[in-house]
Amino acid sequence: MSFFKLPKGSIGVSAYDKFNGKNALITGGLGFIGSNLAMHLVDLGANVTVVDAMLPGYGGNLFNIREIKDRIRINFSDIRDWHSMNYLVRNQDYIFHLAGQVDHILSLSDPFPDIDINIRGSAVVMEAVKANAPDARVVYTGTRGQYGSTVKLPAREDAPMNPKGLYELSNLTAEKMMLLYNDTQKVATTALRLTNIYGPRAQMQHSRYGVVNWFVRIALDNGTIKVFGE
Repeated sequence: MSFFKLPKGSIGVSAYDKFNGKNALITGGLGFIGSNLAMHLVDLGANVTVVDAMLPGYGGNLFNIREIKDRIRINFSDIRDWHSMNYLVRNQDYIFHLAGQVDHILSLSDPFPDIDINIRGSAVVMEAVKANAPDARVVYTGTRGQYGSTVKLPAREDAPMNPKGLYELSNLTAEKMMLLYNDTQKVATTALRLTNIYGPRAQMQHSRYGVVNWFVRIALDNGTIKVFGE
């Protein structure tokens, strides 16, 4: 479980040197993690562009970037839009790919958003990078669920991956595909597998993802927190 917070002063000089004056694009940049990342990249001196399709229920909200709205570029577009991505990735030094279908519950009843957004959308991003920004570094945010049921905790990076749902499978497929571009097309790519992220600016409107933030919402509403199992 990870708390998404990078306190000011916690990032070394090398990080400032790495991002100061660089161009950074964040897909899904008006959501929880994307907006936090945008704020810290701005603090590091980066020229930040955020792109978000503002799909209902996914947490994209202009309120999240209100403190830096005059210091970043905002583009309302979908990662599946080939023309938009071709334009947006140009001249970028870093591309943080956070946009995706992140609702495990939805994936149980409708698999196609996962396939269309997480897999096809990621392919569009990587093709755009390959054609227009081959020297950029891509950072992809996957999920701990890619491992499935872990035999041993904490899960090592090289632990076997056996996802138990289509959402997790689509993330694993996207990761494998993006690392393939790293190996065969020389598009520098880093893959992350995040676990139950919580913190400021997380969506708290429903319980379909983000268990910690949802518990906080229930507590604020003086509700009863239901715990299943022991």
